[in-house]
Amino acid sequence: MRRLGHVTLAVLLMTALMGGAASADIEWCAEDPVVDVLGSQFRLTTLVHSPAADVRGIAYVLDVPSNAVGQVGISYPGGSPIPTTVEVRYTGEAAEPGEDFGVRVSVTVSYAGRTEVLVRLDGRSVETATFAGRANKPIVFKVDVNR
Repeated sequence: MRRLGHVTLAVLLMTALMGGAASADIEWCAEDPVVDVLGSQFRLTTLVHSPAADVRGIAYVLDVPSNAVGQVGISYPGGSPIPTTVEVRYTGEAAEPGEDFGVRVSVTVSYAGRTEVLVRLDGRSVETATFAGRANKPIVFKVDVNR
């Protein structure tokens, strides 16, 4: 009986810490893109309130500084079993050497129905933030990147 109480308490604590949100797959954190622009890095982590099998794809669009051509890298440390695309557009304001710069990000999750989506931004070059939206609608935000 005591063991059941410990298990129940652990489940309740995990639910409270996750805020009732379930990510699409426990491994998504390792599969979301790490972005390197002009030597500054950040990670975009997309959480979907749905099983991963129900997600049709994720599309990232990044508007980076116009002078970042050849200086943008995208990596997926753990691979990506969900169809994922990243479009990089060099349409942002040119970055000055050694100065901070902005990146506009748009994330769209393709999903059969309606569900909530969270996009978490973190990394050594950005301030951690979370942006909320719904599947099938772009979640758009600006990232201030530190050099």
